[in-house]
Amino acid sequence: MLLENIRLQGSHILEVKEQANGQLVDILLDLPADAENSLPRKKVLRLKEVTLYTKKEVPFPGQPVVRNLKLLHSPGQTPTAFSASSAANYRIELLTNAGSRIFEFADWTWFDAYSGPLNSMEVKETRPAKVGLGFY
Repeated sequence: MLLENIRLQGSHILEVKEQANGQLVDILLDLPADAENSLPRKKVLRLKEVTLYTKKEVPFPGQPVVRNLKLLHSPGQTPTAFSASSAANYRIELLTNAGSRIFEFADWTWFDAYSGPLNSMEVKETRPAKVGLGFY
C-alpha cells in the first residue's frame, strides 16, 4: 500500500506517542465507521526513524479531526530549495480542524490498534510499564 492511498479524512486523532530512543511516532486514529460493518476502526500509523515532528495547532476542545493527508515529499524525489527532506525520507502534512502537523520519516507501517506488531492486549496486561506505547 502506498502512503498517499491511505484515506484518513474524518478520522479522529486519539493519541500521538513519541518514542525518542527508537525515533518512532505512533498516531492512534479512530477511522470513520466501516460502511460494511457499521463499526468504527482504530488504526495506528507508525512512523519510523522520525527526524521532524512539528505541531501547528490551536487549542481545541476534544480530539482533532483529520481533514487531509498531504504527501509533501517521498523517497526518490529530488529535494527542493523549500524542503529540508533528504531524498530517502517521506515528509507529510496532516491537516486537521485545529491546524496541521508535519512529519519527516524514513519508513512507516499501518496496522489495527489492538492487533499490531506487539501482539495485542496480552502485552499490556502482562507488562504495561515495558510497552511504552500505551494503546496495545
